[in-house]
Amino acid sequence: MNHTEVSVIVPAYNVEKYIARCIDSLLAQSLRDIEIIAVDDGSTDETGHILDEYQQKSPDRIKVFHVANQGVSHARNYGIGKATGNCLAFVDSDDWVHPDTYQQMYRILDETDSDLVFCDVTQVFEAGGEERVISLDHAEGNVPVAVYLKEGKYIQLACNKLFKREIWSSYSFENKYFEDLAFFVMNSKVS
Repeated sequence: MNHTEVSVIVPAYNVEKYIARCIDSLLAQSLRDIEIIAVDDGSTDETGHILDEYQQKSPDRIKVFHVANQGVSHARNYGIGKATGNCLAFVDSDDWVHPDTYQQMYRILDETDSDLVFCDVTQVFEAGGEERVISLDHAEGNVPVAVYLKEGKYIQLACNKLFKREIWSSYSFENKYFEDLAFFVMNSKVS
């Protein structure tokens, strides 16, 4: 099995309005050694068809899987099982990422030997406007786990993190809601 540096897992359910922007942002990443694992979670709209078209255009970069609807946690876990990357990332299907996101996070993960790294997030509202949700300004670059957990807002998102693959060997996403909370509590070294 060939390994890529980063596998980005995208669970998708009835997001025909957003999925193209999400996938386009992943295909535009400056880190070229990246694979996109899109898991269509039983969509009843055109989401699955749109993903299939992307796979036809970029078969070396995107893999699409269609599963019966079982929720976001199942779709993420399924994607983990199909991923070949040394590192894993998760992007919700209505998110998009800056072109240098994974290049920068991968560099930091490698330099610091952390188990995961995370970046700032900007929440964009459909009605207009945006809000910066996460901003850590620790000069040393590493965030103690106590700070990470105490600040609550850092642990509610999976989409702004890059994980070493090996930390997933004993864990998986559990529930439909706040499915990532328990996993983040168990991590020990964060940058």
